[in-house]
Amino acid sequence: MHAANNKFAYGFTLIELIIVLSIVSLLLSVVAPISVKAVDKSAARTELLTTRNWIKSIAFQSFVESRSYQLELKDDMLYLYQTDTNQLIKTKKLESLRFDALQVKFNNNGLVSPTQIQGYFRDEPLMISLESSSK
Repeated sequence: MHAANNKFAYGFTLIELIIVLSIVSLLLSVVAPISVKAVDKSAARTELLTTRNWIKSIAFQSFVESRSYQLELKDDMLYLYQTDTNQLIKTKKLESLRFDALQVKFNNNGLVSPTQIQGYFRDEPLMISLESSSK
């Protein structure tokens, strides 16, 4: 008889389960957009750093090879040309960065003109310095 009275004492009721699931779904609806935004921001930041380093490596390459290059920036695309032959060497598509139409020139000594370019990082204005740091 004692076992029959305790048969419902070990489980959860449907109401308790619904309340717990409601709380969990409410927490996920708050946390999920924040975590997705953090992942997107991290990917955009990584793209910014790799693009900046890629542009700086072009300056180094022009110095080492003693060749002049021209980098053309249009919206989300980068086009690298060898100036002597006007041959397209490389293209790069960007996901988070945008640029107005702009040309960056690298001379035989690796010097870049202009030294700063303006773009848009996740639709916010951004200035990218192309000067190599001495630190």
